[in-house]
Amino acid sequence: MHKWYLLCLMLFSLSKAYGLSGTQLDNWREDILYLQEQVKTHHLNAFHSQPEPDFDNHVNAILAHLPKLSEVEVESQLMKLMASIKDGHSNYYPMSGPHQHFPFLFLYLDGALKIVGATSEYEALIGQEVIAIDGRTIPDVFEQLQPYLYGVDNRYSAQDRFAFQVTLAKVLFAVGITKSPTKAMFTFNVNGKSQSQTVDVLDMKAFNQIQTVLPKQQERATANDIGMPGIQMRYFDATKTAYFDFDTYPTFDEVIGSCTTLIKQLTKRQTRHLIIDLRDNGGGSFYTGLAFSSCLSHLDTVNWQRGVVVLINGGTFSAAMSNAAQYHQILNATLIGSPTGGDPNHYGELLMFTLPHSERRFSVSERYYAFVETPTDALYPAISVSPSWQDILDDRDVVLNKALEYLNVTPSN
Repeated sequence: MHKWYLLCLMLFSLSKAYGLSGTQLDNWREDILYLQEQVKTHHLNAFHSQPEPDFDNHVNAILAHLPKLSEVEVESQLMKLMASIKDGHSNYYPMSGPHQHFPFLFLYLDGALKIVGATSEYEALIGQEVIAIDGRTIPDVFEQLQPYLYGVDNRYSAQDRFAFQVTLAKVLFAVGITKSPTKAMFTFNVNGKSQSQTVDVLDMKAFNQIQTVLPKQQERATANDIGMPGIQMRYFDATKTAYFDFDTYPTFDEVIGSCTTLIKQLTKRQTRHLIIDLRDNGGGSFYTGLAFSSCLSHLDTVNWQRGVVVLINGGTFSAAMSNAAQYHQILNATLIGSPTGGDPNHYGELLMFTLPHSERRFSVSERYYAFVETPTDALYPAISVSPSWQDILDDRDVVLNKALEYLNVTPSN
């Protein structure tokens, strides 16, 4: 059976009983054709993972069933269309339009969806596991949502993105996971007992107030400001180790402007080791990251043979993944942690577009970068270590501990 026909059947099966008005139909039709044109015109190589006719057939299937689709279903299909390019920088962004969230922050760990943050109403559930949403088990939810996830390069970023995007109520409703766009029945495993509760959505402002209980967030609170917003430092005097929590990217000028002061401080302390933590760093400008490494290279006290470590995980993406690969090369850094969510050979440098009528946002990639000679799906650590759920509950950062342990080892030769 032809792929296009199968896609039409799938779209029809997802359709709700209500659809778009005449004007909305015309507007969305123009928006979809605009998106199709921009992908073909501006992406460096949009069809590296699928034939162009498959992409066009997907567009035609959406257009053919537009009268039977609700607005959120149109959006979900555009998410899936852009995800089919298989490029984590070419995406449709559902949060560029009206959206609401379920009131939790999650960690998706070893196939389990753990609650690591919640509104005050659900604080008692922090640390517990969600085992079903509207009767669908979490493995089923992940499988159904995965083709729609945006910002995905590989299976590691898919898991990382799922933990956040599963909170998007309109997306879960549009793809048929939930029965309502404003509430769902969540089933929790609370201390070994199943407990179900209807959960209502909240707006983005309230969602942004939720704080995570993950250990790395707590470490940031005690870090030192070094004049580079997004990069904070802690110092381990016993091992003369400077630990940089590289969470987000400062500007190039902020790095250059603060470099001299930082080098003087680290030289005065006779710094021997550097730990650069790129875990959960979603990217920015890797040229700024290169400026940071150039700054650190002025340290004559560092053991450049085995004194530099970079921490990575599934949240290390885009420029952060690029910088991890570069630091491995130019700083002789040892990578510790778990595989990156970013592919080291990837399409990037996204161009942002706004759909003319709906004003939703999407992006396409205009560059290609190859940071490793042998193609692979992720940047893999030399020393693999990942936190267990018990490590997280015990506020124990086993990845950072492994790095400190590594730096304390004196080579036998």
